[in-house]
Amino acid sequence: MNLSIAEFRKNTGITDERILPVEGQIVPLRLLSGMDVKIVSVSMMPEEYLKKMLAGVTLVDSPNIHPYANAAVVIDRVAPFSLRVIQTFVLRRKLVEFLERFDNVFQGFHVSHGIAKKMPMIVVGEGPDQQFYVSHYLPPIVEKGPQGTYLLDGQHRCFMCGRVGTTIEAVKIIGVSMPPRAELLSWDQTDLVDEKPELRVIGGDPYLFRDLDRVGVDG
Repeated sequence: MNLSIAEFRKNTGITDERILPVEGQIVPLRLLSGMDVKIVSVSMMPEEYLKKMLAGVTLVDSPNIHPYANAAVVIDRVAPFSLRVIQTFVLRRKLVEFLERFDNVFQGFHVSHGIAKKMPMIVVGEGPDQQFYVSHYLPPIVEKGPQGTYLLDGQHRCFMCGRVGTTIEAVKIIGVSMPPRAELLSWDQTDLVDEKPELRVIGGDPYLFRDLDRVGVDG
């Protein structure tokens, strides 16, 4: 992801300068936690902000197609293992990274710890050069369309919550206009692995890949 705040505003139509710095970069939350920055604010993401972000998502090779443009967006608790998934694998080292590093960026702020109850948030950091860096945290993203209800993003977080027997907050997008990018799988069809396998999805069409990067979501 290489996205300036100006590009983010253009892609989403979010212009409120009370929420975002005027200038700066949008970076993945996992990178922000390892950067030489001071976290200056952690705030709950406004509902309208979230909806505009997702409405700005396009297909990777079709910037004029917005699969969520007319969809409803809600926050809902889901039972992870009740969802179908797209990826064929869960990566062990990514589970460890979540356990060891995920909460670091939220230290010093009164927000719920861990991943199960974390709501959509906006994190702003300031570097030693007075440059601002913004990260978005979104719970797992669940799509609901003609093919059913399935997990688009957040497979590792859902795996952890499912294994310990708890539900997790999710962003549920209802009324998606495009089919999933690959065959939908049950969790029994996924493997816990040390390295990413060659076969990461089954079947599918790269044309249907959602471009989350253009709206500052590290999918």
